[in-house]
Amino acid sequence: MDVELTAWAHNADDPNVYVDPLHLGASDGDLAELITQDKDQRRNLYFQINSKALNGAVSVSSPVLQKLGISLRQTVKIRALNSHADKRRIMLDVVEIRFKGVMLTRNDQYKIAKRLSDCCVYSGQRLNYLNDLIRLHVDTLFRDGKKKFSGFIGDDTRLVFRSDSARVLIFIQMSSEMWNFDESGDIMFHRLVNSFIPEMLHRWHDQGDSHLVSIILFTSVTSIQQKLQAGKFAPETENFYRVVVDSVHISRWFDIMETLRVEFKKFPEEVLVTPEGKIRGYFSPSIKGNLLEAISLATTLLTSKFTDKDLLRSGVQALFATAGPTCYDVNLAEMYRLSRRLLGVEIGIELVCLARPPLHVAPLFRSLVSRTKPRLMHFVPTWINVSFWTPNKYSKQWIPQCRIYDLQMVGLIENHGRTLDLQFDVKQTFEQEYMKAYDARVFAKHEVQDLRPVVDGLLPVATTATTYVIATHEPSSPTLTTHSSGSDSVLPSPTYSTSNFNASMFNPINTLGPTRNLGRLNTPSIGSDMNMLAVNHTHAFKVDRKQREPATAVEYSFPSMWRVLSNAATVDNPSRVSAYGRWANVYPPKKKLSAVSWHSLKAPASLPLTSESFPNMRIFKENYKFQFYDVAIDPEEMDMPEVLDEMIGQRLMMGFQIAVGPGAKAAESSLSRGNPNFVLPVAPRKARDCVGVRIYLIRTGIVHRLAADDDHTINVRIYTYQGIDIDEMESPSTTTAVTRVKTKYDTDYHIINSQFLNQQIEHINWSMLDQQMAGADDPLENMSSTRNNGLVALRYVVIPVECQARNDLTPEEIHVEGVTKLVRALQKRCGNNSFIVHYYTGKMHDAVNEMLLDSRNQLVVNRLNTHISLKSMASEMQGKLGLPLRDRRWHFSLYKRVFTGNEFARWLLKTFSDINDLVEASDFAQKLMDQGLFRHPENRHKFINGHYFYQMTEEYAQEEIEDNQIQGVPNKVHVSESFIINVANDSTNKAERVKVSVDRLHNPKNTFHVLAEWLNATPKLVDEMFNSFSRLIRPYGLRLVQVAVADVQGSIEDSPFKTVVNVSLCTGGSTDGNTRGFLHFILRKYNYVLDIHGRSEISNYDVVFMWGRLQSTFAQYIHVSGYVLVQLTDTDTIIITPNTLHVSRAVMMGQAAESECDNLINGLRKLFNDKERIDELQAEYIAKNNKSK
Repeated sequence: MDVELTAWAHNADDPNVYVDPLHLGASDGDLAELITQDKDQRRNLYFQINSKALNGAVSVSSPVLQKLGISLRQTVKIRALNSHADKRRIMLDVVEIRFKGVMLTRNDQYKIAKRLSDCCVYSGQRLNYLNDLIRLHVDTLFRDGKKKFSGFIGDDTRLVFRSDSARVLIFIQMSSEMWNFDESGDIMFHRLVNSFIPEMLHRWHDQGDSHLVSIILFTSVTSIQQKLQAGKFAPETENFYRVVVDSVHISRWFDIMETLRVEFKKFPEEVLVTPEGKIRGYFSPSIKGNLLEAISLATTLLTSKFTDKDLLRSGVQALFATAGPTCYDVNLAEMYRLSRRLLGVEIGIELVCLARPPLHVAPLFRSLVSRTKPRLMHFVPTWINVSFWTPNKYSKQWIPQCRIYDLQMVGLIENHGRTLDLQFDVKQTFEQEYMKAYDARVFAKHEVQDLRPVVDGLLPVATTATTYVIATHEPSSPTLTTHSSGSDSVLPSPTYSTSNFNASMFNPINTLGPTRNLGRLNTPSIGSDMNMLAVNHTHAFKVDRKQREPATAVEYSFPSMWRVLSNAATVDNPSRVSAYGRWANVYPPKKKLSAVSWHSLKAPASLPLTSESFPNMRIFKENYKFQFYDVAIDPEEMDMPEVLDEMIGQRLMMGFQIAVGPGAKAAESSLSRGNPNFVLPVAPRKARDCVGVRIYLIRTGIVHRLAADDDHTINVRIYTYQGIDIDEMESPSTTTAVTRVKTKYDTDYHIINSQFLNQQIEHINWSMLDQQMAGADDPLENMSSTRNNGLVALRYVVIPVECQARNDLTPEEIHVEGVTKLVRALQKRCGNNSFIVHYYTGKMHDAVNEMLLDSRNQLVVNRLNTHISLKSMASEMQGKLGLPLRDRRWHFSLYKRVFTGNEFARWLLKTFSDINDLVEASDFAQKLMDQGLFRHPENRHKFINGHYFYQMTEEYAQEEIEDNQIQGVPNKVHVSESFIINVANDSTNKAERVKVSVDRLHNPKNTFHVLAEWLNATPKLVDEMFNSFSRLIRPYGLRLVQVAVADVQGSIEDSPFKTVVNVSLCTGGSTDGNTRGFLHFILRKYNYVLDIHGRSEISNYDVVFMWGRLQSTFAQYIHVSGYVLVQLTDTDTIIITPNTLHVSRAVMMGQAAESECDNLINGLRKLFNDKERIDELQAEYIAKNNKSK
């Protein structure tokens, strides 16, 4: 029953709708519907009732009223929705949520999805997470393939998270077709750089996105020109990759396009001609190209899943542009390896084709299978989506699908005087008449319903397939249309325009062989916000095809890897956006396939939390072996829903998806006590509802089953696919290609190894990890077992910058005070005040010796009080249990028998019973200093609790006692201290624990290191903690910068596209023979700060830092800006690389970091090649060394 109420407005920040439930005959929390006057169902507002006495009114936020077209005090109709049918009617299929400027893990996405479950949302609604630290908004809602204004999120609703600050990798295949002219007269590459890429960059820029873009040109060069058979490769091939743009913010789109055009002109000469002037060969056509290798190398551009994460970005998208027909010859074993890798990383692959859509399924991979009797097989991978781009100025002219050379060569004038005779036989047989009539019916517009995927699990030997034929194009504006898809992409899935038809028209004639009737097909009408080109596809009937040859390659594929076709003409069904696959749930069901919507290109989607893909039950039973274990829960520490959420979230962060749909329920039904009704997509909120719950999670070749058997135990089953040796599916036609890469600053191509890191999730000790998450062990304490089990690690450095002296403190002392402030802030968070930093100048080797000698045991505590006399105090301070009084060096000055302020303050706190904190200790120390017990060696300032030297006055100084030498100095030295900090804020209901490690030894001239490690904490909270630290130390002339955990040489090994510059001294080294010392001098003079010591400097000890043993053979420096890293080598060469982690953050903050980074790198290159300047620096360096001697 509809109830008329008066519309009121409340605060725009409150998305709730308030109404008195008594008016509706409902209860608080029930669903209701606000009906607009125009009767447009899409604009109706669905909401949950929030009880509030409003005297015959309904209160809605003012922005929502404006969107609904409702004015204040206008009468509206409210209807209560109490039945289950009402919920199903308004339940949404897909809800797209957008976010920006934050790393949102899939664990956080799961928590947000769980919070939104059983709630109503509307388009444009603001969502706050973690007390408004993470801001999201609801973008687009879909139900029955149509956009809706609002709806209900139920169990079957899929949430898609899209990032406006992602990393986009654009690979351009420079095959021979890229220099061909298209039907309109344009070179294919010009179509790319003059239409598609500018359009994409402009849309990103205009809508305020913050993507980082990398552009790489790649090609394959062969020395032979003759055509090769299908599936065959050229015997001698070289693959080339040119990094044109490396991690550049889209705000510099003009520089991006300018660089791309310049590199295109130089590319043929650089690749086809050797440095000696010889011709290497010819560009291979795209079908014989190196697409698989390019996709494989694209995955190496991803930083490690667990280290060096950019806390301001989420999502990675790889876009491949080609001028070919999207058909590729591949090696089956290589495709298998790549498919497994792509099903294990969270990266979307998009293939954009500049040519016209082909008549075959796209993309189509073909391979020769079997060594004994090679045969050609065709595959459609599910992890790639293909689209076709049509420029704006040619979208309104008709272009034939087939090319008639004579007709194309006819000029505009001679077209009137020349005739082309096309001979054909007027007489037609009955079969020809039938085929023409049949073709006319086939190419008519019609509707088609969703068909079953080509395979379910693994394709059997005898299979049924479907096909389609592409019809004409209706002209409009610039177009990107999707032809076939199997993964999430930068570009969303298309829709196809269809109209009703009579299914009986497709009844086959019996003589044509067995067929199956499609029945009535149904697809909604077309709709597009971008007014793009609509593509009419005609759908052929479904044909049973018995494969005449055994399906050898099929047996090796996992579900969601690829589909197998008997040949290129095998029919496929384009009515589904994705037949199946990990990314299938990104696309709304029943949605029309049309021109791509730019909002998806603008915001790449994260890997969906859920997937309907599941192994075929026969394969699951025969080829999957399982092991199991129980996880016990201490009810006093954690409850069942909390542990389940942690276990699920940890698996989601490692690439798993929650299995939903019939596959998981069938697997549960096959167990002896299995009940498919207990299979859920999320853990219940209440502990009493968890008993009996089963949750399945899947990833490539692995299925995890979490079962809550009782209130205190979770049973875990891990199913692992027992595959066949990959060597058994090597193709008979293989080639060993040489891979060459030229990065941004390289002068020539260099050979690299194309086999890079492929992390195997099977090596994770899930039993130990689950026990730790259940509270049996602390994963942050037991680091040796956790580092390989998904522990996230980030490294920060504190860089000293130039500052002015103040308050009687030198700039160096101000830096020391800033580091002390940082350490105290860490101690305050963890409650540990016993740690102090040992400051030193000079060599680290001497500092390690001094730290090891300072090993006095102070076992007796609280034995004194502040009423002690000065004489007794002097005796205690210099006694056996007193302070470490030693000769200490600071730069070039030696101070006799001194102690530091922080040592004295902590000694007082530990020894005096009536001193309760460091503040009281500092006050008492100042009192003693005023009474003349001790003084500053230079009498410059009062007592400061820090690394400041003090010595006893002559009146109270005792005779020097010979220091006790420590016997058996250990060879292994830990120079870091760790704290465990809870970074949770008021909005979190669980501890967010992070392990933070800092240096115990620090030279104020060098960087101070901070390492953060966590298992399942929220990255945004970690980011906020370090932002607060950055603000804290900034007044002390210190800059907090994120850098890679590994050194420069270690990071180069992770990716072949890492931008590095090798620069050598033009003079060949230092004249005094100490080239490495001279390089240290140059870098320090040009504002570079030592970051990592080399092993050669502290060779007497096995020094262990917070990130592990010191692996760097040579020292590494960082510029004071944080933008550039430099590492020394064993020669006169240095390695320069941009610190992309900090550059990316600086760009987000509006700084011109990229141009400054380029200037610094080019400046060092110019300096090292300036012989006159190097000679001047050498003379200065030699003079300085002679003076110090």
